[in-house]
Amino acid sequence: MIVLKKVDEIVHFIQQKYPTMEFDGIGVSHEAISDICNVILKKGKCNKAKKNLVMTLNNANSALRKSLRAKTENNTNLRKQLEDNDYSRNDFCTYTTEIANLVCKLSKVKCDRRNQIRVFKRCQLSFKENEACTSSDVSSQTNMLDKDNHINVSSAVCVKRKLFIDSSLQN
Repeated sequence: MIVLKKVDEIVHFIQQKYPTMEFDGIGVSHEAISDICNVILKKGKCNKAKKNLVMTLNNANSALRKSLRAKTENNTNLRKQLEDNDYSRNDFCTYTTEIANLVCKLSKVKCDRRNQIRVFKRCQLSFKENEACTSSDVSSQTNMLDKDNHINVSSAVCVKRKLFIDSSLQN
């Protein structure tokens, strides 16, 4: 089966192009099935490939459905966990080891260099799904003050870190 060989590509394609797709009762004539067959499987009018794809999407125990379910749940759980602990997208614009260590501890992952980078990239991706991450240089003037002219929490944290780093360098 050609579908098994390209599970990750199909999952990525579905998440990007059809994020709200319902899998129950999907048929061969569905637009997503045609797109997947044309773009990924490169079999435009092959009914056998379309039927195999429909069967795997309709089967809740298939590798494709399990992979789709796992990736969606992991991303939403991570983002919710980060937001509950007062992390924002601005915390993940540039790599810092202290934030990576805190998120590793939060995720109950060993804090080695490899895991720090993986966790940090995963956090960046989870925040980039809905909104673009802006760099601090470009948006420093616009993001320092919100609607009511109060300093944002993330801006205050950045200022405190900068002051702490500057004072430790002077000593």
